Amino acid sequence: MLFKWEPRLRSVRRKLTHALCQIAETHMQILAFLIATLLAANISAATLDGRVVSIHDGDTITVLDASRKQHKIRLAGIDAPELKQAFGTRSKQNLSALVYSR
Repeated sequence: MLFKWEPRLRSVRRKLTHALCQIAETHMQILAFLIATLLAANISAATLDGRVVSIHDGDTITVLDASRKQHKIRLAGIDAPELKQAFGTRSKQNLSALVYSR
């Protein structure tokens, strides 16, 4: 036998569960937004005018700017072998050919 307050309790429980799900979804959206914002804040790009003075390996160069300050630049999106790894020297030669247009 149902007590007369049981249907009301089920209704309140359903509404409370729905509200909690909406709160959790909103919190997840806020968290996703904050993570995306923080990741975007770490990504920055700037223009650097200068001359390439050395090539370290297949994905790293050194640029000398107008004030004669050296900047070690690692090229993004390139996974070249290190010098001591297989094909490391060849990778450095290929980057050198690209940079110096040889």
